[in-house]
Amino acid sequence: MAFNRYVLIEQLKGVNKRCTVSEFAQAIGYTERHVSRWMSGRSKPPPDVVERMAEWFGLPVEAFTASGELTPDEYDLVNAYRQLDRADRARVIVYIDDLAKDTDSQQLYDKVRNIAERPAGRRRRTEDAG
Repeated sequence: MAFNRYVLIEQLKGVNKRCTVSEFAQAIGYTERHVSRWMSGRSKPPPDVVERMAEWFGLPVEAFTASGELTPDEYDLVNAYRQLDRADRARVIVYIDDLAKDTDSQQLYDKVRNIAERPAGRRRRTEDAG
């Protein structure tokens, strides 16, 4: 199983930081050291932990298991897209659609659109669990 560590990095360190590494590690029952290794790419979490991650962040499991990792630049573009309002998102989709038609790269367009349109999710607070 491929693990997209950039999703985890964004959730813990990015503009939309969800919680600290320590809070997250405790919530999923692992140590900060484990989480740091997953973020650095030195190791990958087991599938059951990926499911816990997805649940904690309110994301689909597929967000963490994309068949190919996004580069940091690609991930930044997706996050920038998610910050746009609905009208600006529509403009971006039209622009990408025009590029895809010009370059005959419909498959790439579909992949980018699918990734960009995933909901950003919401943080599950610990007080909600109790």
